[in-house]
Amino acid sequence: MRGSIALLLPVAVSASPIVDKTLLNNLFCKANDIVLHVLEKDAAATKYCSSFLSIPTLTFSTTATVTPASLTTTTPFTITEDAVTSTQTQTAIVTDTQTITSTSTRTNYATITSTTSTSTITCLNSAYTYTAPTGVIPEDAAVPAPEVKRGAAYYGKPSAIPKDWSKQYISTVCSCLSIPTPSTTTTATQTLVPGTITETSTLYEIPTATAATTVTETTTEQATATEETTTTSTITAYAVETTIASNGVQYRKYTHTFDANRADGGGFTSNYFKNQPAQFSGAITSLSFATPNWPSGSTTLTLSDGRSFPSDFAALLLQGFFIAKETGQYIITSRGGDVDNYGYAWTGDNAYSAWNDGNAAFRSARTGGGNVDGNTYLRLNAGDAVPLTYLWANGGGVGQNIVRITTPSGRVVTSHAGYFVQACSSSVFA
Repeated sequence: MRGSIALLLPVAVSASPIVDKTLLNNLFCKANDIVLHVLEKDAAATKYCSSFLSIPTLTFSTTATVTPASLTTTTPFTITEDAVTSTQTQTAIVTDTQTITSTSTRTNYATITSTTSTSTITCLNSAYTYTAPTGVIPEDAAVPAPEVKRGAAYYGKPSAIPKDWSKQYISTVCSCLSIPTPSTTTTATQTLVPGTITETSTLYEIPTATAATTVTETTTEQATATEETTTTSTITAYAVETTIASNGVQYRKYTHTFDANRADGGGFTSNYFKNQPAQFSGAITSLSFATPNWPSGSTTLTLSDGRSFPSDFAALLLQGFFIAKETGQYIITSRGGDVDNYGYAWTGDNAYSAWNDGNAAFRSARTGGGNVDGNTYLRLNAGDAVPLTYLWANGGGVGQNIVRITTPSGRVVTSHAGYFVQACSSSVFA
């Protein structure tokens, strides 16, 4: 409860300016007598408070008068006696150093980034390069500036003083200690002129033998050793992560007359479909599909969006953006034994509208002339997306299209849910 009284003192002074400040300070001292009791026994606390309160040192001056002994002139009569021993003293000074340890704490601040929310991209107009989010540090979490105490730059705050006390509380509790005013005295010495006395005396000459005696004097010096403790505190920078939603690829359905049973492959060319009107369009999640019970069974092909049509002499132009889920090399493959009957692919800028037979990333086929495998390589960072166009066509009978994607980790994917996102408008691809 004493801490509560201390916290109420500034409010009382502000609200009632006629209250005697001395009375409030005395009340504060009584309310915090436990803190005072500890501080009174701590010599370092007196130095800290004296410096914090900026108590000046008083200087006093005195004068000391020294009267030298009179000078005596004598007329000696010498008598030699037996030798005596004279002692010479040699002084050795031994320095004893006492070390006072001062402890200070230095805090290092480390910044970590925390994702607070996610911004999702649902379509693209061009290739996308992932950029790691930049964290923002809130104002109330910024690195605190070092606290500077008036007059107490070289003395650590005693641990008995609560950490959350303001300068007003510290000043008041230091005043409660009744710290004496430090003082220093300077003395000026004046020496009088010595007097002269003349007398006649007998001089006794005594031969001496010298013995040495050693006297040791000890001088105590104080040295200050500083021990620094380092602590680490973390500051969180908050960031918004950006991800790409996977909603598949858009397709356009065509018909044609290329016969895959012929030895020349039926003369198939992708250029044929560039100016042909599509019968209908839609969107599906994967580049892989097949008629029921392929390589036999019904020729009716049903796509994942529910659209069905005869697969013989049908073609699909599939377009969208491939999304990299991990960093490294991807391999996109269409094998001649799995495509029935033609598979062409384009990536990068060629995938938009410039696609043709001459710039295909690969061409695969399963015809009367034999099987042809096709593959292409993409090196991407996780989160990147690149445009891709894929043309599938069937030259008669049942149909199938299996596209294998080998990921950087070596996993082979034939169902592509999660790997493609659609274009934002039909004008992106042609």
